[in-house]
Amino acid sequence: MAELQETKFEKVPLISVVINCYNGEKFLKEAIDSVYSQTYSNWEIVFWDNASTDKSESIARSYDRKLRYFKSSNLILLHEARNLAVKKCNGNVIAFLDADDIWLPNKLDKQVKLLSEDNKIIYGGYEIIDQFGNRTGMVTKDGPSGFITASLIRKNPISVGSILIDKSLLEQFRFDENYDIMADFDLWVRLSLQYRINSVKGIVELSRQHESNVSDTQKHKWLVERRYFYRNFLRTNSVLKFPGIVLYIIKTEIKGLFYVR
Repeated sequence: MAELQETKFEKVPLISVVINCYNGEKFLKEAIDSVYSQTYSNWEIVFWDNASTDKSESIARSYDRKLRYFKSSNLILLHEARNLAVKKCNGNVIAFLDADDIWLPNKLDKQVKLLSEDNKIIYGGYEIIDQFGNRTGMVTKDGPSGFITASLIRKNPISVGSILIDKSLLEQFRFDENYDIMADFDLWVRLSLQYRINSVKGIVELSRQHESNVSDTQKHKWLVERRYFYRNFLRTNSVLKFPGIVLYIIKTEIKGLFYVR
């Protein structure tokens, strides 16, 4: 594994906001506008258009130079696209926002205040919204802080849109491109084994839920990817140190029997 380079954190670091998009025209303007509405102003958007065929390109290009636009020549998997987008980032700190989700205005401001040499991964709470943007009351917030591997295995409190992370960590660890759905969770777990992950209080993101997320195809992928995750985890980690992985395996296999997510 490559030696990790130290990042010297500035008081007002440039934050690169990665937006990966595939035919996301329906909610895209809301997502981008929520970045432009941030109370923290030192950011850029790295917009990765994954070969969209709708109006996503024209929407993205309607903004100023703070949005840097890139487009794939062909459709690739999401987490390969995220890894490629990270390489385009000028900032030493990275955030992610899906093209259908929304940040609250103080998201970056709250999180950047906690960044330090010993505190390189920050997340916050999120609330589920429906396809119309209505807040559902389904809230995940005030999650655990520290070396939180056991907590992550028990229940993942981190939305990819709620994270703020040192770019050098993403360059070293990267998203595992063998995943289609679970690469973010897998990355948080791998990071948590070596680094503190700390939470700010309250909600920083509104995460949009779609009916298509629970299709039969997706349910099958959940089973396959959960198995891939726990097999990899057990290759390098002890059940005695993380007994919660046993319950994770049992839940995975039971859900697989009943074909549920």
